[in-house]
Amino acid sequence: MVIKAILSDVDGVMNDGVIFIDSNGDESIKSFHVKDGMGIKTLQQQKIFFGVISGRSCKALVARMNQLGVFDLYLGKRHKLESFEHFLQKYNLKASEVAYIGDDLNDLILMDVVNKAGGLSACPNDAVTKVKEMAQLSLETNGGHGVLRELIDLILDKIKVKDAIQE
Repeated sequence: MVIKAILSDVDGVMNDGVIFIDSNGDESIKSFHVKDGMGIKTLQQQKIFFGVISGRSCKALVARMNQLGVFDLYLGKRHKLESFEHFLQKYNLKASEVAYIGDDLNDLILMDVVNKAGGLSACPNDAVTKVKEMAQLSLETNGGHGVLRELIDLILDKIKVKDAIQE
């Protein structure tokens, strides 16, 4: 398995899933772990694509992703398969070359597609039971506490080992 891209859900993965709504009804605050941000920057240096697919959209998420140079944002997408297929086409990837991390029921479809293709599906420690059952890799970290970085480090370590063996 050669991973060339990571796609991530947001709520429950890149943050703890708590949603703050202000008095205007706007979702104006999101928290993101700096370890995930550093992991994303490391992926970019290694020429591994990264994008997010989320059922929700908010300005705070867009701002954070812009800070990190992430522009593959599929937001407000309750049905994630179409966004996934667009991402694959954009970068000429196969589903077998993608790692997907999600935490809830709306992530099951992408996890299933990735699993059947021979890619990698993962979830945070606090994912719902059905997601944990489908994920090939149930990580030790909870969502919003650096779980994306845990996945990134595992993937990059595997690439380094493979490169060392080939040398």
